[in-house]
Amino acid sequence: MCDRAINALPRAWLQAVLAAALGVMSVILAACHPVAAAEGDRAEPALVVGIAVWPGHDITRAQVQLYRDAECAKLAYASRKVGREGTYAIIVTEPGTYYARLLVDDNASGAADASDGIGFYGLESPAHLDRAPRPITLTAGDVMPDVIIRVIATVGADGRPRPLKQGALLMATPTMMLGTVVWPGHDLRNARVRLFTDEGLSKVACESPPVEPGGSFAFLVDPGTYYACVTVDVDSDGKFGPGDAVGYYGVTDMTDASQRPKPVRVVGDADPPHLTIAVSAVMTDAGKLRAVEVPATVGEAAASGGSPVRVAGAVMWPGHTFERTWVVAARRGRLSDIAAATRPAADSGQYVLRLPPGEYAVAALVDANGSGRLDAGDCIGFCGGETLLLESATPVTIRAESGKPVADADVHIAGRLTDAGEVVPLVGGAADGPVAKLDLSALPALVSGHLVWEGTALRQGTMTFFRNKGLSELAAIAPAGSDGSYAVVLAPGTYYVMAGADMDGDNAMSTGDGVGVYGASRMAASGERQPVALEAAALHGGLDVRVTDVVGDDGTLRAAGR
Repeated sequence: MCDRAINALPRAWLQAVLAAALGVMSVILAACHPVAAAEGDRAEPALVVGIAVWPGHDITRAQVQLYRDAECAKLAYASRKVGREGTYAIIVTEPGTYYARLLVDDNASGAADASDGIGFYGLESPAHLDRAPRPITLTAGDVMPDVIIRVIATVGADGRPRPLKQGALLMATPTMMLGTVVWPGHDLRNARVRLFTDEGLSKVACESPPVEPGGSFAFLVDPGTYYACVTVDVDSDGKFGPGDAVGYYGVTDMTDASQRPKPVRVVGDADPPHLTIAVSAVMTDAGKLRAVEVPATVGEAAASGGSPVRVAGAVMWPGHTFERTWVVAARRGRLSDIAAATRPAADSGQYVLRLPPGEYAVAALVDANGSGRLDAGDCIGFCGGETLLLESATPVTIRAESGKPVADADVHIAGRLTDAGEVVPLVGGAADGPVAKLDLSALPALVSGHLVWEGTALRQGTMTFFRNKGLSELAAIAPAGSDGSYAVVLAPGTYYVMAGADMDGDNAMSTGDGVGVYGASRMAASGERQPVALEAAALHGGLDVRVTDVVGDDGTLRAAGR
């Protein structure tokens, strides 16, 4: 991707970087990591400022290096730290001509090895790897802004650059790894899932962001075969030690020597796998693993392979339509732990959910007052009739078993919310007294809308939610149907939304595919990207994102419609 295809660095950010860098330059010169720079006059150093880009990967593992030769053999300077959005600055004490290379230690091995990312300043696509990088010429006191470098290759097994698939520089191959970590009665906020390429769990391929409080996780991975492990840093000390916990996908009984970690095959053109990983051991003070009991239902889910199950039915509310209705599937019957959501057909109420194996209570939420959140006056119903979704109640559940679709999971609207969050019957109302009370502050947000590409018939698409404006911190991804519609469950917070229309079905952003970011007239217009702030119990409908750019033959972007 050429640097012209991305907006220049925000001026305010650049000014802040320059002020901070120049103001403390005399202090940090010794730490600017010159590898072969001569000791010369440091009164007027030069500054190189830019962004390192590899969406879907931890860019803080990157280092930008300046070389004296186009072959990138004579290292002169290297950045000390890359920010969470890929921002970096390099102080150059010796004027001259340099060539910039980006290296991302994606597997955190401490060395440039297989799967790590590589990019060069001025090389616009993977097809340009046979060209020399663009030179950067600096004189004393120069400031070279907007040195944007994208990963265009990875290190192959032979140590040589392996070009990324054309167009993959926009985002990592959008193949999701989804799942749930289960450790009943325990806090999972410090849990992380790591994928390994070997059964011995010695070669880390990638790791998830922190697991959500309910145990769910999602992150992008390249196609391949992996082994999954979860660790829980119970004491938050950043180390795996006494009291911390571990679990392996495919292992539910640590005392059973016959159980081994189960391989997970990730295929680009298939449904994403959904893993149920049970915490099955805790480290003792003696430094040994002690097995913990895994509930039988968790063991069954883990053994099922995780193939998504189709659950279908209809929302039942005679005399009403369903324009502002959501259907959700809640694990263990708790609305605070929603596994999936969808919007039913506005006229008939028909819906379809795809769920990992397990037991769920299915509910319908109706934003009857149009407030954009679940609150007083809104209506609620449940599959099975009158049972309410309460932690203290036993909900009517459906059992989703791998390979066995569930039909006729109809949901009946039967309750209404009061100002106090109490649920009273629609028939009889408050006079009959509350039958349940919901903690609305513990509910996630539900978001729906459309991926829009005017005049183009969609094949498949995705809506990707990021936690940062730089679109590098992945939060969630939702598939869009052939009509562009989608629905997704999100924790309260602020998000930036990107749409991707995969027109050739190769599960990568390649030639002819379309992209767009919510609020922006072009992908490059990063300053126009609008955040979406979501509160607990939000029911946010109509979040549409338009395709504004199309991937060209050389992997660069052009305006849609041109």
